[in-house]
Amino acid sequence: MIGQIAIARWVRPHRLGVATKIADPRTSAVATSRPEPAAILLLREQHSRNRLTLPPSCNIESYMKRNSRLSGVLHVLLHMAQQPGTFTSETLAKAMDTNPVVIRRIMAGLRDLGYVRSEKGHGGGWTLACDLTKVTLRDVYTALGSPSLLAMGNRTEAPGCLVEQAVNAALDQAFGDAQALLLSRFGEVTLAMLSDDLRKRLGSRKLQGMSAHGA
Repeated sequence: MIGQIAIARWVRPHRLGVATKIADPRTSAVATSRPEPAAILLLREQHSRNRLTLPPSCNIESYMKRNSRLSGVLHVLLHMAQQPGTFTSETLAKAMDTNPVVIRRIMAGLRDLGYVRSEKGHGGGWTLACDLTKVTLRDVYTALGSPSLLAMGNRTEAPGCLVEQAVNAALDQAFGDAQALLLSRFGEVTLAMLSDDLRKRLGSRKLQGMSAHGA
């Protein structure tokens, strides 16, 4: 074709370690390079087969979403420990700025485990039914079904790529160590310890004329 001059460029061959040329009509320069090592070509072929895309079950956004159920349940229990007595779902919902339906669902789960009890009729509601010195954060965490502690995860759980297998092995070890450390710490903190800390903070807030939830 007029105005087009061929260029020879290297492309990956059918056999590892052998380079070939094909014509490119865009420029007259000639590009040369050494044949790629067999190991590099093999890894490239593996990546090509496995495609660097995320399967639906490993969506990055899903890993980044925080699970605040443990925080919410502890919030409810501390409110109840602060003022012994009966609490309605509406009262607790207002304290947590959420819907009473959410509170009833949480409290039903805690009742099934013996942490709270419900009283029906006029003046009824929820009351604590556990010894705060004997219930740890790990107990409450387990009661919630042991939700994921980390917002990170592997891109794929069963990769065919050797590179990703090595990455997963390293990350799995780190994730396991981090989770074991968190669970160990959860087992050291009781609800009584949280309640004591809350009382100290309340004392400081009262001196400043503030409530437990701010000004």
